[in-house]
Amino acid sequence: MESLDEKHKKCFEVLYAIEEEKTKCICGGAKDLFDAAQRGCCYCCWKHFDQAGKTRDNYKIPNWGTYNGATALMVAAACGKASVVRMLLDKEGGMHETTFGMTAMMFAASNGHECVKILAPLEKGMQKNDGWTALMLAAMNGHLECVKILAPLEKGMKDNNGNTAKSIASSNNHKDCYSYLSQFE
Repeated sequence: MESLDEKHKKCFEVLYAIEEEKTKCICGGAKDLFDAAQRGCCYCCWKHFDQAGKTRDNYKIPNWGTYNGATALMVAAACGKASVVRMLLDKEGGMHETTFGMTAMMFAASNGHECVKILAPLEKGMQKNDGWTALMLAAMNGHLECVKILAPLEKGMKDNNGNTAKSIASSNNHKDCYSYLSQFE
């Protein structure tokens, strides 16, 4: 049998892990897709997958607040549930909630979750209603690893007031993020 190159091997491992996780419940039984996404249970997400792509109004995203137009992908990203993010990406990636215009990648970047890597191909360069990007949110909160992932993709973007991720990192006293972003601006 021919050996797979590393890229194909990695894809196979990710898909196998998701398939494996879909065979057993780890949460005790989620009531719907949003609940399963918050708990990070691929089995229950698969069970409620018919709800993917649907939004909820007046929904409380954990550690955030109440949003209109929220998706299960946003919940999974806010909670750092990478396996669930992978499952929902094709159905819900690139959607904005309607309260502030946040995306799943923005929730992940704000919380320092490296599942921004998974979301970046679909959501890079997207902006909130005020012009903020995922990179700006990561810089504001001092999440250097997320800044490193997002800087090449969103460098030089400005919010509605003309601020960049570098200036936001500086005003929030995140010297490591500011220093890293200096090479891009």
